Amino acid sequence: MLNLQPQLTVEQRLQKNVTDIYGVDIYAPLAGVVALGMSVLDDSVPSAMTNGRDVIYGSRFISELNDAEFRFLILHENYHKLGRHLHIYLHLFKIDPKLAGISCDEWINNTLTIENDWIMANVPEARRKWPSGFATMPEGGFCTPKYIGWDIAKIFWDLKQRQDEGEDVSEDYEDGGDNPIDEHDWEGAEELDAVEKEDLAREIESAVRQGNMVAGRLGLQSNRTITELMTPKVPWEKVAKDWAQQVCSGKEYSTWSRPNRRHLGQGVYMPTTLGTKMEHLVLAPDMSGSCYEFLGQWLGEFKKIAMTLRPTTLHLIWWDTEVAGHEEFHQDKLDDIDGVIRNLVPKGGGGTDVRCVPKYLRDKKIIPTACAVLTDGELFGGWGNWDCPVLWCVANNEQARPAIGKTVHIKV
Repeated sequence: MLNLQPQLTVEQRLQKNVTDIYGVDIYAPLAGVVALGMSVLDDSVPSAMTNGRDVIYGSRFISELNDAEFRFLILHENYHKLGRHLHIYLHLFKIDPKLAGISCDEWINNTLTIENDWIMANVPEARRKWPSGFATMPEGGFCTPKYIGWDIAKIFWDLKQRQDEGEDVSEDYEDGGDNPIDEHDWEGAEELDAVEKEDLAREIESAVRQGNMVAGRLGLQSNRTITELMTPKVPWEKVAKDWAQQVCSGKEYSTWSRPNRRHLGQGVYMPTTLGTKMEHLVLAPDMSGSCYEFLGQWLGEFKKIAMTLRPTTLHLIWWDTEVAGHEEFHQDKLDDIDGVIRNLVPKGGGGTDVRCVPKYLRDKKIIPTACAVLTDGELFGGWGNWDCPVLWCVANNEQARPAIGKTVHIKV
């Protein structure tokens, strides 16, 4: 019997498969994300590529995919956009470009494979509509079961450790780091300025929020991945900025060794308030591995704070069980801090004992005006003895309750 159904063009197939994706409950909230930026067909691209905002699909590559594989590719690129991978994990790219690409793709491919299995088991008539699967990974993609449930940073540091120990990790990934089904335009992502990145983040959050509202009204099945990625996070940037300004105004200055006597009778241990100038600002990121995922954003935000408050000296102190590195940036070098942060090589990587930081400061006779600490809160020996106001930026551990200083919990 002759097949009289007209052959669809690549453009028509793209539209058809995007529509098919919107028709599945768990992907309905993704519609606004797909619509953000440009979706372009270009023969010069060997497979597909994104800079975190725009997506380019290689026409020849797409022509070799069946619809289930094409839908997987569309979802793969838009999960990069949804998770803002090329912006959030840019610091991993600077450490090892190949492993950064592998880590993002492992996370996406595992996620999409699990979601495809769920669709085939739970969506009515799924097996009749899509006998080969709704979204199946094209040949050449990789999906390691070991990494199911791992976050991107954890995958990266596992691969990095294996590589550093002499294992040829690239053997498992034929293309040496870029998934054969797509490429990552990290340089293009980096070209977006801070305002453009913030605008994109807001647009993505707004698009998903609206999609979730519509899905909720229609009683559609929610998507756990999208919900977790878009769960409102503590506006830690504002907390950090307000804290630093309060330190300078004297509202947050803490002479912890000499408490305010007015509060002692109430059992409240409050610092004495003194006006102060930002002389020495200390940034102390925990380098044990669990905080790497967030390090780039954290340093970038404190760079903005430093440019506003102009501390005489900015100290960047890497630590795990001991101080592993110390960089000093004087006021006349703060304008170059973007380049400085970009070129820093993180040091450390063992357990975590934050007591080494205040001890190091005392040993070096550094008297900080304030100290901001990035940690997961899994510490040996408690929170340490500090001689200055401390802001604890605690990542992914809402149970952590520092005994001193101000705390902001961050869901990374």
